[in-house]
Amino acid sequence: MSKTVERPLLEKGSEVFIRYNEAINILRKVQKLKEDTFAKIVSSRKPFGLSTNFNKFDKHKSYKSNILLYRFGDNGYVSKDKVERNQNWIKDYKVLVAKASPGGDSYPHGVLSAPILAPPNTCCTETYILIGPFNNENQSKNVISYLRTRFVRFLILLIKNTQDVPKKVYYFVPSQDFNEPWTDEKLYKKYGITKDEIEFINSMIRPMELNNGKEDE
Repeated sequence: MSKTVERPLLEKGSEVFIRYNEAINILRKVQKLKEDTFAKIVSSRKPFGLSTNFNKFDKHKSYKSNILLYRFGDNGYVSKDKVERNQNWIKDYKVLVAKASPGGDSYPHGVLSAPILAPPNTCCTETYILIGPFNNENQSKNVISYLRTRFVRFLILLIKNTQDVPKKVYYFVPSQDFNEPWTDEKLYKKYGITKDEIEFINSMIRPMELNNGKEDE
């Protein structure tokens, strides 16, 4: 149960009301380091200009339709001329996250669906938002390790108030050096998160389900 305390309606630099009093000190510890926001590498909706119901794709790869298209349901293939924007991202590694979150309103929350590592020669419909692009596969994997942490998903939850997970909900998430992997333990140490604060985060956020349906430890 949240504690009753007097505090400003909006935290400094925030346009949203933080619903959980226990979260305020955690957020202030993050903001104290004045790091860039992770939101800078998160795309807006329709990263390639393709709507969720885009249907001008082929089910099988061909000489012309040779770009893998991630979409709701079975993936397909498209030609480069079908991609309406950000064609320069096709050749790069990127991370895709479903624009709609899993589960219901009960705690602990999942917040995000399992991220997808999209290799070069890929694009996606509006079903996903894109994070990146990145220079290599290792950076993409390290971003995925970051998104899987309860710490990051907790910071997203502070802004997220619907099923949608748009660019703006990543505003409180700090950017990191993605030449290395990230874990909750590493992040808790970096930001000085206490045992009680960790227990609160764990009560709010569940381990992330992987693509095979299992959960992170």
